[in-house]
Amino acid sequence: MHPRRAISEASAALALFLVALVLGRPLVSQGYLFPDSYAYMEWPADFVLAGGTRVMGARPIGYALFLDVFGTGAALVWAQTVLSFASWSALGWLAGRLPGVLVGCAIALAPPVWRWNASVLTESSSLSLVALSLGVSLTWARRAAAGAATSWRTWAAWTACALFLGWSRDANLALLPALLLPAAYVRARERIALVAVVLAVGVLGALDARRNERADWSLENAVLARVLPDPAALLEFEAAGMPVSGALRDAAGSPGRRTQGRLREAAPEFDDWVRSSGARVYWSWVLSRRSSGAEAWRALDEYNGLDLVKYPPEQEIPRAVGAAQSVWALGPPPWMALFLPLLLVPALRRERRVRPELLGALLAAATALVYSFLSYHADGVEAHRHMLPGIVLLRAAMWLGLAALFTLFQARTASDARAPEPRI
Repeated sequence: MHPRRAISEASAALALFLVALVLGRPLVSQGYLFPDSYAYMEWPADFVLAGGTRVMGARPIGYALFLDVFGTGAALVWAQTVLSFASWSALGWLAGRLPGVLVGCAIALAPPVWRWNASVLTESSSLSLVALSLGVSLTWARRAAAGAATSWRTWAAWTACALFLGWSRDANLALLPALLLPAAYVRARERIALVAVVLAVGVLGALDARRNERADWSLENAVLARVLPDPAALLEFEAAGMPVSGALRDAAGSPGRRTQGRLREAAPEFDDWVRSSGARVYWSWVLSRRSSGAEAWRALDEYNGLDLVKYPPEQEIPRAVGAAQSVWALGPPPWMALFLPLLLVPALRRERRVRPELLGALLAAATALVYSFLSYHADGVEAHRHMLPGIVLLRAAMWLGLAALFTLFQARTASDARAPEPRI
């Protein structure tokens, strides 16, 4: 690309980012607080109910550090807003230059993403880190595919993304495989180090959740919401050793903090069973059912076009954010995650080595589907909110794939135009 054209296009992208930021600027001077917010604000304090009943252990440290820097006032709201628009704009620029920035700004403006910026919860930073991590991974993969050596700055940026993404909320651990894109292009020693970092972040995060009993909290919700209302499943779990009492039967279909607080007094044996063997029995049941995948897929399709966030009713919505909802609703549906490989087959057949953009789209789509399945079945409370990072990652994967196909088509067209005509 000509230098002048590159400068003008970059200037237009920056202007578009600033316009989107003005349109989506925060309209509050204090972050909205939820019951979960205090678990991060007072870290490492346990998450407790209003009456002082302990529900679970301390949350992960990543977002607590973020609050230590920005607090819970206007600085936090602005920091989350700027990070959101900057991350999605940067990913859009990497994927598709100026049109990509337009798509990235539209995603950042859409209510399911935008609303979280004013909340003292991990959703805003998690969604921004999804975009930022994809951008860093794509940049590294492109440079490695071109034969460039990896600098310590690249390693530092990628590792920081993995740490903060994985250690902001437990569910984010399932998103880490999307960061492994550079492993397909770097040398063997670096590939081993990449996988080792992801495994270390994932294993340590999972051990921390188990040590603090956060995994047990989510598992109890899942059993209350998905197992107890199903008579056949209830019999299967009872045969596997789950103690079923009258209090537990009465709690069927009613997960949440208050129900778990009552069960800790009325049926403590259920809590003991969950901690000892609940995870093994529950996930064996989930993975053995043919309907488990269909249930998660239906939920993903249902929530795909919705405004998913639980927000205060008094929150003011800018006109541009409301308009972006229509763009969000027209986004790629989940079934395109299965259709995308079929679209890419003709392109891949002519490529001696898969381009990072194409492989990144496939890896992100696969990670999004696995994440959506796990997040749906891992907790019986607010599955729509828990599945949101998977939905956003799936959309990013679709746009990455479409941008890569368009770029490949342009390259093939230019190559054919430059090819000399055959001599007769």
